[in-house]
Amino acid sequence: MGPRLVLGAIVLLGLTASTLAGPAEAPAGGPPIIGLPRFGFKAAGAPAGQYAFTAEREWTRFWSRYSGEPAPRVDFSQWQVVAILLGERPNPGYAVEVMDYAVEGGKVVVHYQEVAPAPGSVWTQVISYPADVVAVPAGRPVCFVCAGGRRSLMPPVARDLGYRALDLTGLSAAIGEQFLAFTGEAAWQQFWSREGRGRPPAVDFAGGYMAAGVVGLQSRSGVTVSGAQRAGDRITVTLGPGGPGCTDGPGQRSVVLVLPRAPRVDFALGRFCR
Repeated sequence: MGPRLVLGAIVLLGLTASTLAGPAEAPAGGPPIIGLPRFGFKAAGAPAGQYAFTAEREWTRFWSRYSGEPAPRVDFSQWQVVAILLGERPNPGYAVEVMDYAVEGGKVVVHYQEVAPAPGSVWTQVISYPADVVAVPAGRPVCFVCAGGRRSLMPPVARDLGYRALDLTGLSAAIGEQFLAFTGEAAWQQFWSREGRGRPPAVDFAGGYMAAGVVGLQSRSGVTVSGAQRAGDRITVTLGPGGPGCTDGPGQRSVVLVLPRAPRVDFALGRFCR
């Protein structure tokens, strides 16, 4: 089985190729933002614009043109890929961010926001190419709405976040690589019945928690959690190799955390030995 991605509300950063499977249950308060890995993507060469990819051929062609890494694999029966690229900007203080999406009048309306440096802030004058890439439900045309115009880049303060690692003893050792997040009991039960044995580890979904992590990671040194932080509505989970160097070892290939539910989860990854 090839690598897959099973998601509820998740953003993945710094990853090699993975596959996006069908949608899990959305967090309370709105639909999830499903972020795709952009490791190796060179937005510098890509023309500014708003893109919607509905088939694998056009998506992989676009990705391979601007990246030396394989394209993130997407189940286009469930999802379409939306990319917003701003083009060249004079410094890293600029960004673009998909805020949310909604299904309205037979269309998927993608709300995004452009970010500009805060007045009086000082940035190194290094050319940047802001971009955001997400997946939204397939089967409907996409329209884009710039929500609320531009805002100044004043990032919220990140704070350390408590988490609990689940006991994955019953998980299949042959599971394919998947980055995942679950926000409801039904999807979690369905995943475990397919990939594990016995009862799934308990997660208090009704109490406002979610399960998120990586299983079956194709890393020669395993994977470990360095920490988790929350800034605004985003949670960032930092993952790293389970051991030094690229030596083969028995390091764990799966880690799933219980976290407070959030509309968006980013995975910050170190360089893994594949």
